[in-house]
Amino acid sequence: MQVFGTITLLSFCGLGIGLACLWSDERPIRFQSSESRTSEGGPVYNEVSWVREAGRDIWWMRQSHLGPETANHPLKDWDRLAMVIELPAGETPRAVFHQLDPTERDARSLAKPVEYRATCFACHPSGPRVIRPDWNSKSAPISLWDRARLHFWNRRLRSYGPVEPVAMPRLVGATPFRHQESAANEGLLVRACAGCHRGEGPGGRGVLTRQHQGTIRFMVESGVMPPNGHRISPSDRKAIDRFVRGF
Repeated sequence: MQVFGTITLLSFCGLGIGLACLWSDERPIRFQSSESRTSEGGPVYNEVSWVREAGRDIWWMRQSHLGPETANHPLKDWDRLAMVIELPAGETPRAVFHQLDPTERDARSLAKPVEYRATCFACHPSGPRVIRPDWNSKSAPISLWDRARLHFWNRRLRSYGPVEPVAMPRLVGATPFRHQESAANEGLLVRACAGCHRGEGPGGRGVLTRQHQGTIRFMVESGVMPPNGHRISPSDRKAIDRFVRGF
C-alpha cells in the first residue's frame, strides 16, 4: 500500500511538472494551417505563441501566404498579428485584434499598427478560434512536445467562453474589422448552431451571421462543426445550405 501511495504521489508530481512546463513554454510553434489556403490554392503557414500578462493573454501570430516558398522568405515578409484577450474579473472577455508592421524588430510590440488585410470578424465571430494545424504536413512537421503544447493551448482558448471581438483603433481608409450593414448581421438561428452560438452563457460562442458565410461553409463541409457528439438534422442542414447561399 505504501509503495502504491508513493507511485501515485510521484505520478501527480510528474503531471504537475509537465503542466508547469507546458504553461511556461512561450516559444512560437510553426505549422501549416488545415483551414486556410492562398488565393492560388497553396498552403498557408502560421507561427503562433501565447504570452500571459496580468489581466490578459496575448496570442502572437506570424502568417505566410507565400505558399510552398515560405521557408525561403524571412519573417519580415510574413504578416504580423496579435490577438489580445482582456480578462476583466467578472466581465465578458474581450478579444482585440491587431494587424502590425511586419518589419518591426520587437516581436512583442503592439506599436506600429497597419491596415487590416481582411475583415477579421468574418472568420472570428467569437474572438479566438482553436488552432487547427495540418498534423500530417511534411513541410511543417510538429514535434510531440509541440503537439502537446497545441492541445494545451486549445484548452486555454476554449476556456474563455463567450468573447467580445473588438477592432484596434481604425486607420483612415482601412479595411473594416466587420461589416455593419443589417443584411450582413442577420443571424443563423438553426438549432444545430445556435445551441452554442448564442453569444452568451457558459460555453457560449458568438452569434453566426451572414458575414460568416464562408467560415460556416468550410466548418460544416470539412466536418469540424458541429463538434464531436453533435449532429445536424436534415432540416438544419438544408437551412444552413440556404443561409450560406444567401437566401
